[in-house]
Amino acid sequence: MATSSILPLRLPSCARQGTTVRAAAAAAAAAVATTTAQSLEESYGRKGLKFVADPAGGASTAVLSVRNGSSLLLRLGDGLVTSYRPKVYWKDDGCREVLHTVADPSGDPAKAKGGVGLVLNDVSSSGGAQSLIDGSAWAIKDVDSDSYDAVQVELGCTKGKLDISYVVTLYPLSMATAVIVRNTGTKPVELTSRIYSTAPSKFTTIDQYSGLGFRLVRMGFEDMYLSSPGGMYDKFGSDYFLCTGPASMLVPVVVNPGEEWKAAQVIEHDNL
Repeated sequence: MATSSILPLRLPSCARQGTTVRAAAAAAAAAVATTTAQSLEESYGRKGLKFVADPAGGASTAVLSVRNGSSLLLRLGDGLVTSYRPKVYWKDDGCREVLHTVADPSGDPAKAKGGVGLVLNDVSSSGGAQSLIDGSAWAIKDVDSDSYDAVQVELGCTKGKLDISYVVTLYPLSMATAVIVRNTGTKPVELTSRIYSTAPSKFTTIDQYSGLGFRLVRMGFEDMYLSSPGGMYDKFGSDYFLCTGPASMLVPVVVNPGEEWKAAQVIEHDNL
């Protein structure tokens, strides 16, 4: 249902260079994204929240930050959290990027690896699971901030008879993503995704290199998805991620007409 990629092994040393044609197309897209980011900044910008064009792909991105220095990058086009940099040490600035993304060599943002993303599949029909997110146009519905210890951005989109809200919140020692699905149609909708059966309500991931530990807490989801690099590291290379997240699959979530379903995941730590 929602997936996240935490504590990647390491980033590649360099990215491939694109062709002149790709560079020109990327420059044009970046110019449009910059204009969009400026417009968003004028409408929604405030202390702890600003909007920029992502230098890597030019996509409009929200930059969330709180008083202790923790920060988060949210790509607005598809709701992907591309970076999470919490404060984990008292010394210096004390922040460390523990969640990030790796761009695809083709430049296609949809093929980026890592980050925290949302997966919603409709299994109501006999044709198999169909994504409710792919191709959807997300728009900012609301923003909120207390200027010091919490910043929040709410995105929304409509897919058929479903209204979907996706809320991303940054706190000093945690980040949270929540989804709200409202069924405005006349038929029930069954939602499902990946699976880790008999899942705990929360678990801790530890980075052996730094010794930092982070908990992932699920709310509203019944299962958990977990994929470890293990022996597949040689097959997928140095940018293969540890993937984990809450899910519902053994028993699909049923959203009846006129009802709404809410769920969330939280990444938190107490390394300080």
